[in-house]
Amino acid sequence: MFEYQQPMALIEQLKQIPDHRHCRGQRHPLWMVLWLSLLGFLCGYRGYRPLADFVQQHGPTLRAFLDLPQYQPMPSYSTFHRTALGVDPQGWVEAFLGGGL
Repeated sequence: MFEYQQPMALIEQLKQIPDHRHCRGQRHPLWMVLWLSLLGFLCGYRGYRPLADFVQQHGPTLRAFLDLPQYQPMPSYSTFHRTALGVDPQGWVEAFLGGGL
C-alpha cells in the first residue's frame, strides 16, 4: 500500500536518488537540480532552456527557500539537459516507492 509522505519530504526523497555524475565539475547537488526541474515543470516551463530561464528569473526566491548563498550560481540549461539524460529511472522508483510497485 502506498504511504502518504509529508510535502517537505520531497527533498529527502530526491536525495535518495543515486548521482550518476562524475565528482569533477559538479556545482549543484543532484537533488537540487531535480527539485528545480520538477518545480519549473509544474510552473509551466517545458524544456531545458525554459528551465534555465525559470531558475534565473526566480533565483533570489529559490536561493532563499533553499538557504543558498546569493553568489551560488543556478543550474544552466546544459546542466538540466545532462542531468535528465543520466538519471536512472529505477532510482526514482526506489526513492519514492521503496523499489516496489
